[in-house]
Amino acid sequence: MLLRATPAAFDALDATAGDDAAAAAAAAAGGAESASSSSSSSSDATRRAMSRIELSRVVADLTLHKREIHAKLVSIMRERLSSHLRRLEEDGEGGGGGGGDGDGDGASASAFATDLSKEVGVMRRIVVGVLALDDRVDVFDAIVRLFDARLAEAHRARAARANGGDARRRTATLRADGALLTETLASLVNGGDGPGPDASAAAVAPSLAAALASVDVSSSDGGGDARGE
Repeated sequence: MLLRATPAAFDALDATAGDDAAAAAAAAAGGAESASSSSSSSSDATRRAMSRIELSRVVADLTLHKREIHAKLVSIMRERLSSHLRRLEEDGEGGGGGGGDGDGDGASASAFATDLSKEVGVMRRIVVGVLALDDRVDVFDAIVRLFDARLAEAHRARAARANGGDARRRTATLRADGALLTETLASLVNGGDGPGPDASAAAVAPSLAAALASVDVSSSDGGGDARGE
């Protein structure tokens, strides 16, 4: 059956075609916008993922670098301590000290102890000026443990040699050295802020405190042995 085309029919057809075209155009635009949005979201997600990877790499590098700095600082002080201990062995009794009265009471610290204490003080001032508190705590605590063990060993060896006619002077010097070095190590506690007012020497440097306690200043001139009090 043939349909007769009338003006009204053409108008209706044109309207329908226009609506369909508009819908198609809208759909196309929506699809393009959706595709663009999807592409943008994917690109943002990729950038965020790359940023996280890069940030993780930076954090790992910083952590490694921090550990290397800490280890280097401890290594420097280990070498300086070893150098002073070698000189102590060569000098015999720390290169002087003594002073006080003829019985050795009130003796001053030896050159070994005073020089080592000065070097620790210089290191402390430098580190406090450049490192954060948490980093200083890590470095200083490691140095305190190292010095405590090594100095206690050296202190006992010196006490064993403190005999003969000047035993009282030597043991008094040991006492003075021990007190100065313990005070020096205490200055490194709490990241260089020092211990609390009620902290004891045993809490700061337990090994050195034990070695110091074993030295009997009141031993006779002919004795000089290191024995527990």
